[in-house]
Amino acid sequence: MNREIHKISMGDTCNNACYFCGERSKKHLVDAEHIMREIHRGREQHLDSVIFTGLEPTIFSGFLNVVAAARAAGYSDIAIDTNARMFCYKKFAVEAKNAGLSEARVIVPHHTPKGYERITGATAGLEQMATGIKNLSEMKSVRIIARIPVCEKNQLEIFEIVLFCRKLNIGNISLFAPDGGFSESESIDINAVRGQIEKAASHAVEHEYIFDYSQIDQLAYRDDELMEQTSSSFYPQYYVGRLQRPENLEAVLRPTFACNQICRFCWVSPSEIKPGVADMDKEIARIIKNRIPKLGISGGEPTLDPKLSRYVAMAKDGGVRQVELHTNAIKLSNPALCRDLSNSGLDLAYCTLL
Repeated sequence: MNREIHKISMGDTCNNACYFCGERSKKHLVDAEHIMREIHRGREQHLDSVIFTGLEPTIFSGFLNVVAAARAAGYSDIAIDTNARMFCYKKFAVEAKNAGLSEARVIVPHHTPKGYERITGATAGLEQMATGIKNLSEMKSVRIIARIPVCEKNQLEIFEIVLFCRKLNIGNISLFAPDGGFSESESIDINAVRGQIEKAASHAVEHEYIFDYSQIDQLAYRDDELMEQTSSSFYPQYYVGRLQRPENLEAVLRPTFACNQICRFCWVSPSEIKPGVADMDKEIARIIKNRIPKLGISGGEPTLDPKLSRYVAMAKDGGVRQVELHTNAIKLSNPALCRDLSNSGLDLAYCTLL
C-alpha cells in the first residue's frame, strides 16, 4: 500500500471567514472535471489515500459525488479538511459516510459561541460544528481529528479548547499554525502557548488520547534543519537497541512520546502513538528473557506515564541490573513519585538541566 496522500483542492470558497485566513476573499471553486481528473491521476500513481481540502469542500455542490467517485476509483482512505458545519444536517452526514468518507479533519478554533464568532465571523458556527461532529461520531466508520489553529484570539485558551474536543469524544487532537496572509506568529505569546501545551500534553497522557503539537514548530522556535535531520522516523514507538559487545547490551523503552516541555532542540515527535501497557510488558519481558543488563526509560517525558513505577519494578524484579530514567525532572518535585520510583528499584535518573 502506498501511504502517500493525494491532496486535492476544491477551491477557495468557505462558509466561515476566519480572520487569519489569507484565502478567504478569493471565492473560487475548482471545476468538477478537474477534480475528477485529479482523482484518477492519483490512482494512476497507485495512491491509496486522498484528502479533499478547500477552504470548505462541503459547500461544493458536487461534494458527495466527488467522494463517491474517489471510492469508486479505488481509494481506501478518503479524508476531508472541514469546519464540519454542513454535517449538522444529519442527512448530509449519512450521505457522506455512505459515499465513502472515512476521515474528517475538523478545524476547532474556539470552545465558546462568542469566541468562535470572533475568529470565524459565523454567528451560529459553534453549535453547527458541534452538532456536525456528533453526527459524524455516530458514523462509526468515520474517524474524526480535531485541528486547533493557534492564533492571537485563542492562544490563552488552547487547553480549554482541547477539553471541549474531549467532551465531543474526539481522541485525536492536533495544533497547527494558520498559514495566512500575514505573520500571525508575531502576535503570539510563546511562553503562554507553551504553558497551554504543557497542560494539554499532561492531560493527554493521563487520559490516553493523541495530542499532537508538532505542526507549530515555528511558534516553538524549533530548528527546521535539525528537525529534518532527526525526524521522528528514527524513533519507533518502543524499541530494544543492542550494541555489538555483549557486556554493553542496553535497551531503551519509550512509554510515552508526550512531554510537558517544548525544547527547541528536541527531535521526538509528540504525535507518535504511545505503546499500550501490554506492549510495554511484552518488551520488558523480552529484555528479561534476553538477560539485557541495562534499561533506559525515555520519552517524551516518561514521568507523565502513571505506570512508570510499575515498569521499573517489573524490570528490576526480572533481574535487570540497572534501570535508568531520562527526564526533565519537573514531576520529580513530587515526593510521592520519588518514593514510588525509589521503592520500585530505580537506580539512576538522568536529568536534563537547561
